[in-house]
Amino acid sequence: MDTVKPEEEVINIEEGADHHKNTDKSEDKEETSENNSFADYENESTSLLPQVAPVRPRSNRVYWADCARIFSMIGIIMLHSSGYGCEQNLRKKKDPKWKIICCYNCFTRFGVPIKAGDFIKLFVVGEEYLWFIYMIIGCYMISPFLRLFSDNIVLARYFLGLCLFWGSLVPTLRNIFTSYKYNNAKNELDTWTNRWHFHFTLGFVGYFVAGYHLMKHVTIKNIFIRIILYVFGIADAIAICYFTISLEVIDKKKYSKDFRDTYTLTIAIYSIILFIFFKHEIGRIKFSEKAIKIISKLSSLTFGMYLSHMIIKTMLPKYIGISQTKFFSINYSPVIGVPIFCIIITILSLLISYVLSIIPILNRYVL
Repeated sequence: MDTVKPEEEVINIEEGADHHKNTDKSEDKEETSENNSFADYENESTSLLPQVAPVRPRSNRVYWADCARIFSMIGIIMLHSSGYGCEQNLRKKKDPKWKIICCYNCFTRFGVPIKAGDFIKLFVVGEEYLWFIYMIIGCYMISPFLRLFSDNIVLARYFLGLCLFWGSLVPTLRNIFTSYKYNNAKNELDTWTNRWHFHFTLGFVGYFVAGYHLMKHVTIKNIFIRIILYVFGIADAIAICYFTISLEVIDKKKYSKDFRDTYTLTIAIYSIILFIFFKHEIGRIKFSEKAIKIISKLSSLTFGMYLSHMIIKTMLPKYIGISQTKFFSINYSPVIGVPIFCIIITILSLLISYVLSIIPILNRYVL
């Protein structure tokens, strides 16, 4: 009987393994070639079908805030269209339609009021026209300090409470005491507030923090509570109109801002409820891709509209013959003239802003 030496056995095993590997490789090649041919067939068949672009994930952009921005810009234009000059001219003529113009103005007081005469004078100086930009820059300058407590709900609401009390309630009380001739009460209030020397939460910083807080930390899921808020907001807007008109009826020479000024409690409440409405109601809308493109584009043009709309408002009556009471040679009531004037200014300022936005330097560094 022949015996196999260990060395020969090892060699035979290695040869068997090599043969097995070669067999596996040939099978893998055949399988790979079959897969490649199937893939080629699949690619050829799918190439005959219409190609669908991959679905892009939606960005985290807050589109209801863009809608609020667009609405605010239209409100600003309406505010200036129904501003001081238009209302006072009607009052001088003893035209009762001034009350409707006053309501237009009051309903859009969440915007930014600028008198046309002051605008012409101060545009050259460069102060009043850009006050809004300076204010925003000022808010961002102190934003590192505001961030220290802005996400702490308790501290943020404590800060907002101080803003509401010192920045809105106290000025409103002062306006009421002044308008209704409560001189003793006004003097007592002035004496009391002067002793505090409290200025930290005055100005627009309250609106700045409130916008951030409402966006991130306030969600009202109960529809009944939201409806109550909206009804209260409507009642507040009506109250602004009523008290403003009543004060101007009493004092025929006065242009009252006692209830429609930016620093009044009535406007603060009106603005906050309007913000809540956009977040909860407009924010629930599922916009289509086309609507998102339109909203994003219009929102990006609002700053250019803000820069140009007062120039247009000043030039239209002077050089073209379009105003709140006149369209070229056609005279009409300011009740319909103010909205028409607002629409014309909105369209023209939008076109100017669009033209400016396609200029490379302005598009990159300004708009």
